[in-house]
Amino acid sequence: MLKVSSDYVDGVKRGNEKSYYENGVLKAETIYEDNLKHGICLTYHPNGNLESIGNYVLNRLEGIINPITKMDCLNQNKQLLME
Repeated sequence: MLKVSSDYVDGVKRGNEKSYYENGVLKAETIYEDNLKHGICLTYHPNGNLESIGNYVLNRLEGIINPITKMDCLNQNKQLLME
């Protein structure tokens, strides 16, 4: 089963990398530039719901990893968008 999918240009990791849980559910999405994490990194719970967001610049975390809570997933009508 596929566990990681990465984009390469001329042998260099550049673009999106996606990793998956054993059951095939997306685990993480990370953007790379010249083999370095560079951009938004999203992680997901095993049920597919968004878990956290982080931002990398040249492989260094900018700020903190922001965990996603159920409160973050409430729309303007206070309806739960994810379980």
